[in-house]
Amino acid sequence: MDRQIMMALALVIAVITASATVICIASEESDAASTVYIGGDNANDDNAGTQDAPVATMGKAVELAGSGGSIVLGSDIIVTEQIGTKDDAIWAITNEISLDLAGHNLILSMSKSFGICLSTDNGKLTVSDSVGTGTIKAGSTSVNQIVRLLSGSTFVLNGGTITTEGASSTAYAINVNGWRDSANVIHTSTTILNGGTVYSNTSNPTIGLSTFTNLEINGARVQNATGGGYSVNSAGTTATVTLTSGEVIGDIHFNSGYEAPFTWSGGTYTGEIDFDALIIPDGNIGLVSSDGTEKTFSFVDTVPST
Repeated sequence: MDRQIMMALALVIAVITASATVICIASEESDAASTVYIGGDNANDDNAGTQDAPVATMGKAVELAGSGGSIVLGSDIIVTEQIGTKDDAIWAITNEISLDLAGHNLILSMSKSFGICLSTDNGKLTVSDSVGTGTIKAGSTSVNQIVRLLSGSTFVLNGGTITTEGASSTAYAINVNGWRDSANVIHTSTTILNGGTVYSNTSNPTIGLSTFTNLEINGARVQNATGGGYSVNSAGTTATVTLTSGEVIGDIHFNSGYEAPFTWSGGTYTGEIDFDALIIPDGNIGLVSSDGTEKTFSFVDTVPST
């Protein structure tokens, strides 16, 4: 009897040990699959997406990366097939994903209005550039917004360049939109620029802000190269702009009778701050400059507060 019990216990221990081993191996495979390589030598969509066996198209890379995954470019990638289901976007993002340009160009080349569109609260794109010369740009003059944010989404730029070169002559580099839903819930869309460059050579602002939006510039360079264009244009209720470090070249414009606080605590700013019909009760707006002192700017065309 004792011998039978001992044999049964030994069998149970063996089964538990084997199960634990299988669980460990599965976890390691899942972690490894979250980074997908695209482009370069031997790129093929039949590959696994590893560094030695990269895939060839952005659509396949997005599929393999999944939510929370990362994509690394191994060469310049031209996107000529729609990714996602938003009709007016070349690449629609509804989950969280990271992109390392690795010194290469992502060229959005379809007849669509939006290059990249973050279209839900869960949509978040983080762009970096481990080499330092990578860009995201258009390959079609139909594109009038390189990156568009909707419905409480988030865009983070840590490196690389977002540029309107190759896009429509009225394109925005980044256009940010939030919204208030039917249940009166506010979905704030946020753009965080920690590094890299956002550049425009068009007549429209480099970055456009609409209702319920935040823009944080924490080390990036934002430039409008047209001479008369705005680097940032705010036309939305509760839109906020914060410059902590980095550089803004071109005017910042607040318009359409909306409140749009601008906080300047560091970095450099070359241009004018243009207030057009803001709702400010006392006719003035207070800005905090890099030396910590408050500076007040007066303007004439103030819409009365109601």
